[in-house]
Amino acid sequence: MDKISDIERTEEQLKPCREVNECENGISLGAISNRLPYLYADKPERMGFVTANGAENKIENVLDRFGDDVQIKEFSDGNLSFSLIASPRALPG
Repeated sequence: MDKISDIERTEEQLKPCREVNECENGISLGAISNRLPYLYADKPERMGFVTANGAENKIENVLDRFGDDVQIKEFSDGNLSFSLIASPRALPG
């Protein structure tokens, strides 16, 4: 909310949520917050990244940030691979 400014009341008619594209089955606030952290408006896409070994707490951090719809693979060297759906801007470049 801290990025919202210059709000104006309009005469535009509202429509029911279920008539909005991609909201036909309602809105899942959990999915929105997991896939669009910081409420970035770009379209979520599948992304992946690998962490260095010794990343014991990284699984918990990723699940806290992106929810439990994350695929995790552990390699024999201790590295972890994560695959998830989120805003591309949610992950540091």
